Amino acid sequence: MAIFKIYQCSKCKYKKVNKNNYPTSMPCPKCGKKMPLSNNWYISYLANGKKITEVVGTPKRLAADVLAKRKVEIREGRFFEKKPEVTFPEGRQAFLEWARINRKPHTFRMYENSIKILEKSFGTIDVDKITAGQIEKFKEGRVQSGTANATVNRDLATLKRMASILVQQDKIVSHQTGQVSLLRETPRIRFLTQDECKRLIDACSPAWLKLVVKIALATGLRKSGVFGMKWDDIDFDHKTIKLKVKRDKEVMIPITDQLIHDIQRYRNDEGIVSEFLFPSMKKDIESPIRSDCHVSFRNACLKAGIKDFTFHDLRHTFATHFLRKNAQYGMKAIKALQEILGHSDIGMTMKYAHLMEGDKREAIEALGDYYE
Repeated sequence: MAIFKIYQCSKCKYKKVNKNNYPTSMPCPKCGKKMPLSNNWYISYLANGKKITEVVGTPKRLAADVLAKRKVEIREGRFFEKKPEVTFPEGRQAFLEWARINRKPHTFRMYENSIKILEKSFGTIDVDKITAGQIEKFKEGRVQSGTANATVNRDLATLKRMASILVQQDKIVSHQTGQVSLLRETPRIRFLTQDECKRLIDACSPAWLKLVVKIALATGLRKSGVFGMKWDDIDFDHKTIKLKVKRDKEVMIPITDQLIHDIQRYRNDEGIVSEFLFPSMKKDIESPIRSDCHVSFRNACLKAGIKDFTFHDLRHTFATHFLRKNAQYGMKAIKALQEILGHSDIGMTMKYAHLMEGDKREAIEALGDYYE
């Protein structure tokens, strides 16, 4: 049993095993062309009297782990011939079937969209044969086409998740997607002042959109959380909203008397009979977000004179004002915000807290010339 790299001639396809620390290239003994040393590590072992060679990946530690696994499988009689190769379309189908059952509808749709992009580059390659170099080339091409880093990262994350799920399902042995790092993302800093909040609410029409924006500004809920909210999620007596959000994490958010009044008035005026506060026009319980939300929200922003603003920025607006109004409570306020937003990592919470113009100057002036 051995771990090694190989030289391979690109012209005549001659191969030579390199078990020692030989140079990164050597002349081909057949045609004289320069033969580069492979990036991938290989392993070889005997199973049932047959020598088997397997390409693993670039980390030598991974090759050692796989070889150790093969030794145990052979010793315990659990080794079988190499699994059939899984094409990208086959892997896509298995992965999406898993995602449909194990992930929320909006996450499933995100995976679907990313898979369509990935298939253009990897559709003809077996999943376990996709190399780190090919993924880097895909990443570079997406960036050069003007695609945002966050979008590219979502595609890369989808590819990594798909390969990992196929390993879990015992369809492939290993993959190289974990060797590719994500791109650095520039955090988006966009939130509304109090005056802009008022202008936006006044510009919202019809009534359901006005209440949607008020709830988002008062709770920090994502769009999926607001539109997925049911009447049973609201405890009018204790003035709280309790519902499951991203990754089935449950949050409990206190709400004000004014918001309760606005919700009750909306229910009475609109005569809502659905279990949802804002039922989908398509009556799709699995996807309750109204199809006209995007256009209605964009028109409200235009009417209010607010540019470069998305629905998710309402969440940033809530977090920023929450911490600014509760600055005197320090870490206690940050922990409260973390629970309201449903973050597992407090570092993520801090990304939502932005300083308003003048906050730094106020802090400096409050500090004074303390060194005098």
